[in-house]
Amino acid sequence: MITKKLFDIRFFYTIVAFSDLLFITYLSLEKFNLTIKPLKNSLNLLDIEILGHIFFYFSLSYFLNKSLASDFNLIKSKTLSIMFSLIYGIIIEIIQYLFLDYRSFEIVDILSNIFGIFIFMVIKK
Repeated sequence: MITKKLFDIRFFYTIVAFSDLLFITYLSLEKFNLTIKPLKNSLNLLDIEILGHIFFYFSLSYFLNKSLASDFNLIKSKTLSIMFSLIYGIIIEIIQYLFLDYRSFEIVDILSNIFGIFIFMVIKK
């Protein structure tokens, strides 16, 4: 019975969405000491951070939607995925502002999250 559950594709999407959520949480709350000097004509650390936000919130929305798709109709699963991802990103920024002295609330992060979610919306149209 458990092997049947493991091979269920929805279970796979749920595990990936949960892993994505844990990874986002870790990256958002951990203290990193980065002193990387960018090379000429390469992406700087801010660009990489923005691309990371876009990628992880797109993937969170996508895999959450896939996970919920069999329990809800397509429009409802898409709406729930978008709302959860958006609210989660805002909550993480508020936690950074209120409780972490080594992190700060950044509107650019929220806009990057929204852009990742927007890409999901366009692709999933």
